[in-house]
Amino acid sequence: MKLSRIKSAFRFMVVAWQVVFSGVATAEVVSHEVSFIGDGAPNKGNFSFDTTTKRFTKFELVWRGILFDVTSSANSPVTQNYAPYGPCPGFNPEAVYKAMTAGLQCAGQALSLEWLTFPPNPSGGTYSSALALAGWTQERSGFLFGVSYPNSSYTAELVSGTYKVSPGTSISIVDPVPLNGGDSLLDGSNEKSGITTAAERLATKGRIVKGISADGVAQIVIRIPAKSFSEKISISVKPDPLCGNGNSDNYGRVYDALSPPSNIFQNAFSGNVPLTIASTSKGPMAFAVYRAPADFVRSDCQFNNLSDIGAAKRTVALSLGNGTPDQQIDIVRPPALMVHGLWATSDDLGDLTQLESLSSMGLVVWRVNYGYNITISRGSPDNRLDIVSPGSALGFSYGANIVLNTSRSLLEAFRAGRVGQVPSAAARIDYIAHSMGNLVTRTTTLDLKYAEPRNFSKGYIHKLISIGGPHLGTPFANQALQPGNQCIRDFMAEHGQPVLDDCPGCAILRNANGAALGNGEGAAGSLKGNKAGSGEFGEGIKRLLSKQPNIPTTYIAGVMSSDQITRLIQPPPMKKVCSPLSGECHDVPTDRFNLVQILAVICPDDPMVRNFRSPAAFIDFLGVENDGVVPLNSQLNGGSRANQVVISGVLHSPGTAKLYTFRNFAPGTLGGEPTELTTPPSTSGVSLIVEKVQLLLNTPVTDKNVYR
Repeated sequence: MKLSRIKSAFRFMVVAWQVVFSGVATAEVVSHEVSFIGDGAPNKGNFSFDTTTKRFTKFELVWRGILFDVTSSANSPVTQNYAPYGPCPGFNPEAVYKAMTAGLQCAGQALSLEWLTFPPNPSGGTYSSALALAGWTQERSGFLFGVSYPNSSYTAELVSGTYKVSPGTSISIVDPVPLNGGDSLLDGSNEKSGITTAAERLATKGRIVKGISADGVAQIVIRIPAKSFSEKISISVKPDPLCGNGNSDNYGRVYDALSPPSNIFQNAFSGNVPLTIASTSKGPMAFAVYRAPADFVRSDCQFNNLSDIGAAKRTVALSLGNGTPDQQIDIVRPPALMVHGLWATSDDLGDLTQLESLSSMGLVVWRVNYGYNITISRGSPDNRLDIVSPGSALGFSYGANIVLNTSRSLLEAFRAGRVGQVPSAAARIDYIAHSMGNLVTRTTTLDLKYAEPRNFSKGYIHKLISIGGPHLGTPFANQALQPGNQCIRDFMAEHGQPVLDDCPGCAILRNANGAALGNGEGAAGSLKGNKAGSGEFGEGIKRLLSKQPNIPTTYIAGVMSSDQITRLIQPPPMKKVCSPLSGECHDVPTDRFNLVQILAVICPDDPMVRNFRSPAAFIDFLGVENDGVVPLNSQLNGGSRANQVVISGVLHSPGTAKLYTFRNFAPGTLGGEPTELTTPPSTSGVSLIVEKVQLLLNTPVTDKNVYR
């Protein structure tokens, strides 16, 4: 009999008694076990139901040692009419739950739950299956279970019999961090773990989840009902059977929630942990806490590393010492946030936006925008100048506040499952930043809201992938702020790129509503530095050098090729023009310029122009290796290029390309140059910068050669 005939072959009248839950003011998850009786029947089953959301958080069945997870099917029940009664009105997951646990509810309703999961078939291909359950009375209920084997010699196998639902001992996985002001298991007074040790709160609060982000900081509480206070329960993390060694960086750690170690980030156990059993309103229970692996891609063996690289999720098994089946935890990738640079917006990230389409590998990517136009009032109250400027022209602190708020929003959406695969616990983010966006991202660490209870006081940055970051400043900022370069500053301000110096105590920044946005910081003032990266720093960089905590960072740097420097940095092309009246001849610029040469004509007396009159002057200004804006030493934050990515033949950004690229004004065309954000395709056909970022996202943060 084919699987498609199961529903027509088995129609049950489903009716149920009303179940009344009293005193449910917060999230309550009720667990049950299902036992099946009949030849060839499933071995066992269990389900958990959230009485607040009125949805199943888990519905599993084990048949011949194979786990079928039908949670999604239980939450989308397929019903059938049973003449002459017709379907029950409003049939939903709650009705399924009541039909299974409380007997009669709606006479004449037949219930069919179709199992849409496909575990692997040892003979090749996959299984598909369907289940029909019916509750006639609390004492008399039946099931029909069918399995189809697409790649087998027979097409289907059907078993039937009776089933019994009883209060279960299934464990629940709970996120201790509240979502949108919901129930919290956090306890700021507990400096060991940040999670409460009160058994009643552990038993009744929190939010049911299915997974956890591999960020090394996120934690989940595991509720384990006990049969008695004398029962012995322990928990351990099982390594991968193929080659896993149980290293906590790859598989996470566990500890007793009621008796946490002194430092859960150093002393949590990876071995077998005995658990304390406590009295709760739900009966005797034990509680464990699982801390996430350090990163998604494992480093314990080549097989695991390769299998994780393209995966959307992986699993970790937790073993209990009381005979309960292993608990599978979904491990998902941390979300990622892309941060743009100076005089840019979130629309100016070039090829990096391709990362947003990599959902097949479970990558959730957002962009942050701190570059939208705002009104800036600068000067003293008696002599104030109002200008409209991109917010990115302000100092690091202004952008850092927006990045921090966007980070919180991203994590809230990710934890709720709105942008990820499943509702998951998560505490940290992978940041992909270009140019000044790196300094803005790093400045978030100086904010008092950076390390807070929701990230267990470890901050939001899991790892930082830096692209063309001026970590030690740039001589461009120093030069542009010199008094003699006022003409260039005026030109840039007229074209929406104001060069703002720090002006402590004399500047007011406000938005359209008149609200203050920050102090007198200017991005150019904060970005000051010399080509050697040894001093003359702006105040923003000085703060980072003196106060910033260590952040795992890897660097992608761009450098102009010698051909580009020779070709792009040269005097304006000239041609001889003679007067038809006097006959006098003069050398004048041709109509083929780049922006640097235009500035040389518009602002001939500005000292900054001298840096672009020859390749030798340009190298003396920015150093032998640079991307047209930032010296290589600054992009590498003063470190060596070993194990870092250096891309040759690229300019800093599309905006920089416009600065140096020759333009023929007669036809109005603009020639292109590769940039750090718009790179040529790699050998695999993918943009080179996208390929490099993917590689670094898949490089474990514990690799200290790559992440410094």
